[in-house]
Amino acid sequence: MITNNNPLGTESIGKLLLKFSVPAIVGMMVNGLYNVVARFFIGKISALAITGIGINLPFRALIMAFTPLVGVGAAAIISIRLGENRKNDAEKTLGNAFVLLTILYFRC
Repeated sequence: MITNNNPLGTESIGKLLLKFSVPAIVGMMVNGLYNVVARFFIGKISALAITGIGINLPFRALIMAFTPLVGVGAAAIISIRLGENRKNDAEKTLGNAFVLLTILYFRC
């Protein structure tokens, strides 16, 4: 027997906001710290090396911009499908979003 263990319909909004926003905030902080540390160590090598990091930054920013685009869009579609009780379609959407994000990650 399958039980419905979905906290989105039963938990308070404040608790859910903390539960889901903290990992995103930590991820963004780690990404920013990575950029600072990389510039520090690579800056000791040469000016040309730090230029390479500077050129790479816009591409990383594009990845960081497209990630929420795909994630929020997929989340909206998944929510609609789950509301329509079409779990298989929601799972397909999740898989498609994961594949698209993987392609974006490795292309950029």
